[in-house]
Amino acid sequence: MKKIKTKTKECTFTTNSKWISGYRGISHKDLNHNIEVGYSPVLCKEVNGVWTPEELFIVFIESRIMITFILLAQRNQIEILSYQSHTENRMINDNGIPHFINIYIYPEITVKKESDVSYLNDILNQAEKLCLSSIAVSINVEIKPRIIVHKTK
Repeated sequence: MKKIKTKTKECTFTTNSKWISGYRGISHKDLNHNIEVGYSPVLCKEVNGVWTPEELFIVFIESRIMITFILLAQRNQIEILSYQSHTENRMINDNGIPHFINIYIYPEITVKKESDVSYLNDILNQAEKLCLSSIAVSINVEIKPRIIVHKTK
């Protein structure tokens, strides 16, 4: 498996958030890409059709692992036909301090060749270790893949 060789680079990311009312706001990276965020702390439920900050946190981890995995697979010349995932997450409120216990990511990955299957778990493990989201959090993140080999007729 090929190692990623990179030079040290510094990147700057900017975002903006604005409170609307109640427990709702708008976050954006520019004026054309708004994400409405909200949360009902009393009900511990989402606000209709609005992302909670906790969901955005989870999708940050899930999507970052996906992108890192695809990068590593391409660098190892593994042809990925499809990748989709879902997550299951547990959060508890411990003495007024909410925190996640576990984040389970369930990717379903379809590859073209049977011979590529043996490399996928190693690449997923490397993706998790190299992924900014996994490095930045102290939550147990587990990846439980389902790998499919595309059968041609």
